[in-house]
Amino acid sequence: MNLINKIIKKVNKLRYKKKLILPIKKKESILPLDVQKKIRIFAATVIRGSNNKDLTGYLIEIDWLTGKIKQKISIPATTLSKDFWSSRGGNRGGRGIWIHDKILYLATAVTIRKYDTDLKFIGEISNPKLAGIHDILIEDDGIWVTSTLHDLIIKIDFNGNTLYEWKGSESKILQKKLKFKSRKLNLKLDFPNNNYEKHFTQYCKEERLHLNSICKFNNSIYVYALLQNAFIKIYPKPEEIILKDDNLMSAHNCIFTKNGNIIINNTRKQNIRIYNFKTKKIIKNLKTNIFDTDKSNQFSSAGWQRGLCEIKNNVFLVGTSPATIFEVDIKNNIIGKIVTLDNDIKHCIHGLIASSNF
Repeated sequence: MNLINKIIKKVNKLRYKKKLILPIKKKESILPLDVQKKIRIFAATVIRGSNNKDLTGYLIEIDWLTGKIKQKISIPATTLSKDFWSSRGGNRGGRGIWIHDKILYLATAVTIRKYDTDLKFIGEISNPKLAGIHDILIEDDGIWVTSTLHDLIIKIDFNGNTLYEWKGSESKILQKKLKFKSRKLNLKLDFPNNNYEKHFTQYCKEERLHLNSICKFNNSIYVYALLQNAFIKIYPKPEEIILKDDNLMSAHNCIFTKNGNIIINNTRKQNIRIYNFKTKKIIKNLKTNIFDTDKSNQFSSAGWQRGLCEIKNNVFLVGTSPATIFEVDIKNNIIGKIVTLDNDIKHCIHGLIASSNF
């Protein structure tokens, strides 16, 4: 059996390499000049491994034409009753980011912060079941949120009231197909004070899915489960595993293109993988590593891609670390302009959004 598994892995690696495309690197913008002038680009960042518990990350606006930072707003520390949660990533900085009705919504690990068009802070949305938020998706009637620590997807209204919830670890369909057992949820995180950190750490290890991305297509809601390398339809029920690809490694940011293809930011392998939604087969694997040297340290890794948003005509922005954003034309296989916001490897892009009417 071990020999068969080794053969299967070898075949999968060969298939992976066969589909790998090395893009042309122009290092200049592939966007029209009028788009560069009009577009507003925002990044949510995390500072990992910082000794300063109050320095967690930033909301940054970038002038794409000049490549300069226009605004840089510190994101205050948030905790789940304990300061240790945690120095590496945990409760630090900004996560998912969205613009809706002239308001920019920025997720932290436990709340969703609101900013007006001048990036003035105007309020915060919370819900007791939100923990370890990674991504958000906003509709006219509310906000879909990945409560990652609990393997939970929750939809809340704009006051934080629960409209709908889906407990991923309790799904019988996923338990059967992905071969995991249910877990005991502690939605209040009320562990004993004398050894809170020990219990909290163990609870994190009990995640079954690690839901870190959420998106919508044709009125259905989809999530990515990092621990299962699986892209899953969760709403409306029944759940359906759209694809499972073990060539994905610590992936983030799943979105649909206008023609219905699925794009997944393959974080650790530093590539963009594109799948046909109908056939569930990969159609392109675009190598997008932009760093020639490895600047990794014990808290962060160079080139780990997080943050993905579409600009125009198959041109997307991709985030990476140290805090850098670059253009990718997924149709013509081109990497365009590269903008570095910070050379500190601990400073990482986590969320990206672009708008021409905000």
